[in-house]
Amino acid sequence: RLPHGFYETELRAYLSQFGDITRLRVSRNKMGASRHYAFVEFRHADVARIVVDTMHNYLLAGHLLQVTLVPEEKIHPE
Repeated sequence: RLPHGFYETELRAYLSQFGDITRLRVSRNKMGASRHYAFVEFRHADVARIVVDTMHNYLLAGHLLQVTLVPEEKIHPE
């Protein structure tokens, strides 16, 4: 549920206040438009848990963010 105009650069700048980001990807359709969700990987799992607790249901530019933690076994290797 990312707001329009809140893409890779903005997301990285905003979430880097919590800790080091190792991977970040905004999901896009075949035309290149945002699907309004992203995957973010932090260097430390504890930081990811803090982000989930802090940012879930956070109101950002009129959009309620839905943040969940993906278990390691469900993470695609690429």
